[in-house]
Amino acid sequence: MKLKVLELFGGIGAPRKALENLGVDVKSIDYVEVLPYAVDAYNAIYDNNYKPQSVLNWNLNIDLLVHGSPCQDFSNAGKNDLKSGRSILYERTLEIIELELNPRPKFVVWENVKGLINKKHIKHYQHYINSMESLGYVNYTGTLNARDFGIPQNRERVFTISIKNDVSKWFNFDMLERKPMKPLIYFLEKNPETVEGYDVTQPSMIKSMELGKTFIAMTYVNTISTKQVRWNATVIWKDYSNFYVYPRSTDGELINGSHNRAWKEDKYIGCIPASKIPQIGKLAGENVMFRYLTQRECFRLMGFTDEDFDKILMKKIPKNTLYQLAGNSIVVPVLEAIFKELLDL
Repeated sequence: MKLKVLELFGGIGAPRKALENLGVDVKSIDYVEVLPYAVDAYNAIYDNNYKPQSVLNWNLNIDLLVHGSPCQDFSNAGKNDLKSGRSILYERTLEIIELELNPRPKFVVWENVKGLINKKHIKHYQHYINSMESLGYVNYTGTLNARDFGIPQNRERVFTISIKNDVSKWFNFDMLERKPMKPLIYFLEKNPETVEGYDVTQPSMIKSMELGKTFIAMTYVNTISTKQVRWNATVIWKDYSNFYVYPRSTDGELINGSHNRAWKEDKYIGCIPASKIPQIGKLAGENVMFRYLTQRECFRLMGFTDEDFDKILMKKIPKNTLYQLAGNSIVVPVLEAIFKELLDL
């Protein structure tokens, strides 16, 4: 029996990818996304012909609704007005469930940033929970990190699972199947030619590394960002297969010694001494020590395959937009664990 799914703010289709990976027979009732490049990517992966559209009027019968309304306004610097900002688009989801879905879906999954439940924004979360309860749902909320589901990415997200109160099912985040984090090197490019043009050379980024503001990936990356040249982005060593030498603080020379070296151990990179971090961004002559993640690596770290990425490349989407599509998506293995528990797979 097909699982009838509605994806709102659907991005590149992480929920559908997770369900298909689990062998679920998915019937995509509709997919809603306003960003043309995201729609192009979705169509490429799933061989659909959807058009960019806002959340419209329906009278649909679905089993599962997944929505990840824009999260920017739930950041620390974001807006906090129940009647304004991009992130309050979850209000439209509540209206759809109440007025335009008949019968109401059995399951609703909402994904958002951790800032949703901090003191500044908690009223949005409470408003959503109260509204869902009034619509006849029992709600379960948990914070999940991609690192606990096999992906070497430190990405925490809040998930709210809502189950219609006439469905004989309860949800327990503690029962989700966790997986050991895979070594980061498995997700990185093996051919040096594929990473040409990704060197970290911008003075602002070098400065941020000197100040310890930029995350230098060793065993995992920080949250995949929609932009790479920003202080809270992740950079990695250009050569991830050997040991690495820090420039000497007195003259910037690269002198090999145990006091200024990180090393490889069992596919992991040894720790950087804290005393060396301020020197880590410095360059010696033309020697660039760090690079950004490639777009393909970012898609891998979100749980998409190289085949998926190759299909998307056929759409001629700009490189910077590919980072945005990956950064705005949901980590597929996290959704797989949620759906396995939710659907008793």
